[in-house]
Amino acid sequence: MSKPKETSVGETLALARKKKRLRYKKLSTELNIDQSYLIALEEENFSKIPGGQAYVKGFLRAYAKKLDLNPDDIIEKFNFSSDNDFSSNIGNLTNSQRTIGRFLNKKFSLIIIFLSFFILLFGYFVYEFLSSADSNHSEPSTNILMIEKDLIPQRSSEVSLSNEQTNQIKAVTEDIGLNSNTQSMNSSEKRNKTLIKVNEECWLEVFTQSERLLYKLALPGEKYSFDDDNLMIITGNFRNVEVLFNDKIVDLGVNANSANISCIVLPAGDCSEFRTPNS
Repeated sequence: MSKPKETSVGETLALARKKKRLRYKKLSTELNIDQSYLIALEEENFSKIPGGQAYVKGFLRAYAKKLDLNPDDIIEKFNFSSDNDFSSNIGNLTNSQRTIGRFLNKKFSLIIIFLSFFILLFGYFVYEFLSSADSNHSEPSTNILMIEKDLIPQRSSEVSLSNEQTNQIKAVTEDIGLNSNTQSMNSSEKRNKTLIKVNEECWLEVFTQSERLLYKLALPGEKYSFDDDNLMIITGNFRNVEVLFNDKIVDLGVNANSANISCIVLPAGDCSEFRTPNS
């Protein structure tokens, strides 16, 4: 007995909508998603939805929840179908294309080996240069001790310096650059800080290029703070959220689409070029 074929993403959404006897117009109004996008989701014409996979997944999650489906199952189906499409494209390669691919892989391996050797060689010269620089920098401290020894009178009891001697020591240390070095050592780099305030219910996704930091339906009054240097933030309804970057309000409407979904990259960048862990 053959195993029944598993329904696709679009078929699952269409069956659930028909079972509930819901019309596209009503769903579009309640979800604030254009009617043509809902049809594209059911027909799996994902290329008609602008913004790439980030927007497609956002629409799928909102649509699935409205139809009382498990959003995680729908996203998993979508990811699985995307992987199969990629695998089928690889399987359709001709023999000549595979030969060219193997040649390019070998050539790429040689380039990697050459670059690795170059990096090791460069690192060795940098290490030698820094070692030489450290040995040169150690000399002024000895000179300072000698200068101070000559300027400070040696007594068996408490040492007292005159104003002239104190000024001379201060001038010597300033010429060598001790004050500037001390200030640079005490300075610390300030990291970017992003704050998200939720005013009304909406869904949020926050990514770095290595992981997804937030993925949920946010509720009014919730606040989220991040100090990562490079973030991508996707909001389901940008008017329900306030984003501050380094204490300055970010205009989410600049990158919003007709469905009021906004995608921004902080401190700067394009969402379509941002690489998330699922990309």
